[in-house]
Amino acid sequence: MRNLFAALICCFVFASQSAYAQRDPYATELDDLLARPNLNDLIRRVNQPKTTHEARIGLAWLREKSIAGQGGARIHYSYAFGLYSAGVKDTAMFAMVLGGLTARMDAARCSDASALADKIQRWEGNLSPIFQAFQSLDPMVKRQYVEMALKMEARQMGRAPDDWLCRGGLADMHNSLKSNSGSVTVTPSAPNTILIEPPATPPEYVTQSVWEERRTKIAQDFSSSALR
Repeated sequence: MRNLFAALICCFVFASQSAYAQRDPYATELDDLLARPNLNDLIRRVNQPKTTHEARIGLAWLREKSIAGQGGARIHYSYAFGLYSAGVKDTAMFAMVLGGLTARMDAARCSDASALADKIQRWEGNLSPIFQAFQSLDPMVKRQYVEMALKMEARQMGRAPDDWLCRGGLADMHNSLKSNSGSVTVTPSAPNTILIEPPATPPEYVTQSVWEERRTKIAQDFSSSALR
């Protein structure tokens, strides 16, 4: 058991020097997409590599960002998906657990709870084979995964708030209507339907102290849920 977790930690934490030693054009492209306020294009690109070379570089890139806590839960989820597809199932399960914990911690930073909708559930639904593999583990092993995730997430507390999780709720809709700063479109297929895109302003977040107060209960609830 100890050897398993030593290998898991090494695989997740220590980035290899070979695939990522020299900056690759694909990695540079992903870095540029990560620098944007909206990461939707990044998530699509990193999850849809065009070649086996991009898949290999993308996995190394995801590992680097996941360790650094950059990009939020979707980076962890994407890393889990890539690892599982490559047959690295133990580390994929850990990345999934870390992603689930990070998503819930970051969701607690949103001032507008309506923005969350089913975003986390949809992502985790796509990872159901990994979740099923995790659920089949011995309870003691699952506990160790969760404890490791709690420690790593705590080390990443200084990460930026997750714009994706906290955007698109009722507050955004209200601000769009109030300021008329969002874009309004009429869909050709449904001419009586008007779509209002929220203005390009950052979502509002709770204060750091409020977030820190919420973290203890989230950790407890997550542990209980994951260990069922």
